[in-house]
Amino acid sequence: MQNQIRAWVLKNCRLEKPQYLFVSEETDSNILEQAWDIVKTSGINILSDKTLGVVAIVNGKVIGSLFVPEYGRKFSFDIVVSPEYQHQGIGMELAKIGKGMFDPEQYPEGMELDAVSPGGKHISEKLGLEKTDEIGEHSIYRNRIAWVLKNCRFAQQQMLIDYDEPGTFTESPKELKDPKFQKDVKDFNLEEQEEFLTGFFHVTTNLPAVLHWGALKSRNQLGCAVPGLGGGGINEAPYAISVTYDINKAYNLYDMLKFAAEVAQGQIKASAIFDIVSDHYGNPDVLEDSPVRYVFRDFGVSRRVIKDEYLEGIEQELDRRIIEPEQKYDFMQSLDDAFGKEEAKMQENATDFSPSRRVGFTVPFETFSQINPVNIAILKIEVRKGAEPEHVFQELELRFDPDDCRLPINPVVKK
Repeated sequence: MQNQIRAWVLKNCRLEKPQYLFVSEETDSNILEQAWDIVKTSGINILSDKTLGVVAIVNGKVIGSLFVPEYGRKFSFDIVVSPEYQHQGIGMELAKIGKGMFDPEQYPEGMELDAVSPGGKHISEKLGLEKTDEIGEHSIYRNRIAWVLKNCRFAQQQMLIDYDEPGTFTESPKELKDPKFQKDVKDFNLEEQEEFLTGFFHVTTNLPAVLHWGALKSRNQLGCAVPGLGGGGINEAPYAISVTYDINKAYNLYDMLKFAAEVAQGQIKASAIFDIVSDHYGNPDVLEDSPVRYVFRDFGVSRRVIKDEYLEGIEQELDRRIIEPEQKYDFMQSLDDAFGKEEAKMQENATDFSPSRRVGFTVPFETFSQINPVNIAILKIEVRKGAEPEHVFQELELRFDPDDCRLPINPVVKK
């Protein structure tokens, strides 16, 4: 009878599409408690080398969790889904996210899943893993070289190339030793910014896709197939690959893009959004005559509280009034715009060069909410000799044609 009821529910009651949220230090403690409550009732033993990585949420309720390794040479993950939400594809979606986090360079002993339930075995097989051992009720699935080559284009290069250190080629295939490309920043007339020159770096919001393609693609090339960003502070160059020559700028972009993705998923309180954006711009005094005061007013903070210049009171009102993820994202965009205008005004009056901190979150909420924070990464790249990129001085940025960029071996910069 129970099976008949479940079958009827699955057929007639469509589950609202879950949100899959990356867990960070800013994640609400209530979400963490819910995730661990599911583990306690499931009877699944999560080993001490695992940490909570991703949760599936419907209407504010955690219905599934993905646990990933904190350390070790072998990659594995555990999935827990609430009983009433099983057999609806949630476990499979979490498994796909887990698969996307597998980096064969970081985990040289490969991927291994220990499946006990029929669902776990089904997921392992759907991921393309091979059953190599059976111990009692446990089926052990591992990735073979063929699986890695098929599922990770970046790994194809790793399997075929010997190297001593990241970016140091030994017996590389001819095309990867192409003298037309370089990783040195010289030859691009950047002498005036010598203090910033540390290499070529691109910050991607879709690492699995980039590694699968083995190349960077502009927004024009992507169309609507994959969410992506590009083109500097106001996102105005959809044809180009944005490359910075300053690693600190790359770190800065990485931090802010990851922050924005977490905001779009509703993980961060409005007061924390203000604190982080303000800190990013060097904590200017927003209680004097500043565009930021108008942002507070637009989002419902009373004139009296603003006039009193009591920052803690302002933040309390922000947390009461800005609740939904889309509201939070809109608030973040408005703050970035206001702080950016204030900084631009200051730089107009400055005598010394100062790089812009403006991020320019002009991408709509609907697009940014699709970006998984786990897929944001800094990449080292090589560029074609003789290329003529557009140089955006204030952004410490060069904008290259996609054909003038390529990925070296081991492109991911560990943050």
